[in-house]
Amino acid sequence: MPVQKKTWNHPSVIRFLKEHGADDPVAAVRQVARDLVSEAFDAGWSGPPFDPLQLAALLKIEVLPNDDISEAQLVPVAANQVRIEYNPHERPSRIRFSLSHEIGHTLFSDCEEAVRHRAAKKDANTWELEFLCDVAASEILLPYGVFVQDAKVVSPTIRDLMSLGDRYKASLEAVLLRFAETSEDPCSVIFARFDDPTQVSLSVQYSKGSLGFQPTISRGYAIPRSSKAYECINAGWTSHGREHWRVFNSEYDIECVGLPPTKYDNRPRVGILVSTAGAHFDRPTTSIVPDIGDATQPRGSGNKIIAQLVNSGAAVGTGFGRAMAESWPESAKSLRRWKEETQTFKMGTSRLTKLSPEIYVFQMLAQKGVVPKEGKIGIRYSSLRTCLTELAKAAAQLGASVHMPRIGAGQAGGDWSIIEGMITEELLMKNISVTVYDLPGRAIPKNTSSQPQLFKLV
Repeated sequence: MPVQKKTWNHPSVIRFLKEHGADDPVAAVRQVARDLVSEAFDAGWSGPPFDPLQLAALLKIEVLPNDDISEAQLVPVAANQVRIEYNPHERPSRIRFSLSHEIGHTLFSDCEEAVRHRAAKKDANTWELEFLCDVAASEILLPYGVFVQDAKVVSPTIRDLMSLGDRYKASLEAVLLRFAETSEDPCSVIFARFDDPTQVSLSVQYSKGSLGFQPTISRGYAIPRSSKAYECINAGWTSHGREHWRVFNSEYDIECVGLPPTKYDNRPRVGILVSTAGAHFDRPTTSIVPDIGDATQPRGSGNKIIAQLVNSGAAVGTGFGRAMAESWPESAKSLRRWKEETQTFKMGTSRLTKLSPEIYVFQMLAQKGVVPKEGKIGIRYSSLRTCLTELAKAAAQLGASVHMPRIGAGQAGGDWSIIEGMITEELLMKNISVTVYDLPGRAIPKNTSSQPQLFKLV
């Protein structure tokens, strides 16, 4: 999607430019949309999140659901009167953006002359009008006067921007774009798409840099195969790294996230946030790498060990154990065989099993029972520490990285801050790379245990 063009050809855009005495329709639409938002603030519109339905009501625009259309459309009703219709079965964030997009159409004085259908087949110049309405939609959902204040206090990480998207109930794609537009620091957002089902080629669809960002990343640029962006093969998966692409003049930090395909193209996409290396954060060797994804599918090159906490009943349960059994049946078989070895299946012991040429599972017996009883938690920290010590030895011998969910902080009931400290001491301080995965959409567990509770375990 182009973001700049010297000559604009759509009749509505040409008319808009003449009416506003402007040469740049993007800047003009932004200004008109901001004026609209300011007037809405005066009338009591507030957020975040900023509700486009409330804005439509303030503008006296009727809004109705319509199952027969795709996304949304603006329909002329009478002189100086229009109606917005939308498909109620779309994702909530998509509905909000579509409603805002249609409100953007009302910024053009000829909006009553024809039905404006967001998903209708477009002629060669229709993209101009639709793109400008997308600009207006971003201004409505993420108002500059408010959003810029929130953008100032977040770091350029996908997790922080996801949280910002949740706060505004806006899509991550919209938040990434607005972040680049409002950021005072040099950064850029890139939206890329896998070129074929084999996912071996990833090319840029469009990009947006902040005011101080120097490299130019053009449409169609082939992202290097060595990039961490290729790890985000599913929507919601994240990865990050420090990389030097051909278009970069030095190393840059990149944060990547898998995005859902567009409505009419089923190829996966990736959003990439690029910032100057070390400008905001460095990842010391003593930090756990947090990613969104599936720990049963560890990412990266070389040998990889999946760390799995197991219970004294050798039951796979309903969480990560079940997922491992389904993804790697050999892991469940190994656990059953191990339980039969009564001399070795004891708290604090562990077992390494090879699952594929480069993937291993390291099962650690550090949970008492399957379901905690009498208000006690199942995790045994002393047993876990012993297991982690053995895990470090195994990882060093194999030259492997370690991958895990938030072990012990789920059904086992442990305090993640304590477990994280143990992982730091037993693995990270020994230069073992550790990646912890959170499933997409899963709330990050809070540390709910307290010191008095811990004394009940011994």
